Amino acid sequence: MISFLRKLGWLTRRRSREEQLSAELQFHLEQEAEERQADGMGVEDARWAARRELGNLSAVREDTRATWSWTPLEQLAQDLRYGTRTMLHNPAFTLLAVISLALGIGANTAIYSFMEALLMRSLPVADPRTLVVLKWHFSGKKSVDDSVLHNMSGQIYDDPRTGPTSPVFPYPSFESLRKSTDVFSTLFAYRPARKLNVLVQEHAEVANGEYVSGGYFQGLGVVPAAGRLIAGDDDRVGAPAVVVLSYALARERFGEAADAAGRAVMLNDSSVHCDWRDATGILRSRSVKNA
Repeated sequence: MISFLRKLGWLTRRRSREEQLSAELQFHLEQEAEERQADGMGVEDARWAARRELGNLSAVREDTRATWSWTPLEQLAQDLRYGTRTMLHNPAFTLLAVISLALGIGANTAIYSFMEALLMRSLPVADPRTLVVLKWHFSGKKSVDDSVLHNMSGQIYDDPRTGPTSPVFPYPSFESLRKSTDVFSTLFAYRPARKLNVLVQEHAEVANGEYVSGGYFQGLGVVPAAGRLIAGDDDRVGAPAVVVLSYALARERFGEAADAAGRAVMLNDSSVHCDWRDATGILRSRSVKNA
């Protein structure tokens, strides 16, 4: 504690301590020179001998400062002062360096954020490690025309190991797979729905969403903030159409998000009833064309 207070005092009284150090070193030089002169040496010879005896004055000053202060902090302050002076004297170079750093840091941040969202961040569901995406493929020299899939809304890509592969299934295939309850605890389907015309409280807008099967929310393990979510009974023929609104959209259009439950909205000129959950701002309706 005493050492800390001593070093702190050096920072507050640095100028006076430097002057005391210089005066003390000069006093020792003069004393040593006088002793040499008393032994019969000349004035100049006595001064050189005193300097050799005392050693390098700059090194002595640095060693003394090291005991009085925090050397790394002193060096950092010196580097900062030197860097500041250099930048002020070369504004064009400083501007170029700042722009280069900004671009580099911005690019690295964007790349890391993308990779973190794509590969590292877990999905906001109950147990993301149990989720799998089913895909089909065919090998050999067959083409899509030789498969049971005659047209589709999606894409097929070439996998080096499996050949032409796609996650898009015909809806009858989804219904057939759903009956295999000994393989999956829950099987659900979804399909992007873009540019939906949404009319809520006489306010129209275009929104993106997804068509999902009845087991979608159950399979993801999410719960509604209010009302209910789309369930398996909503998949039966003749069932009333329902839609799940995001928290943000429900609150924006109905004031309080809970007030959206059970209300009717127009979706592509069709009347549907609302349920909602705390989601990320996408509409979800029950109809599924492709799994």
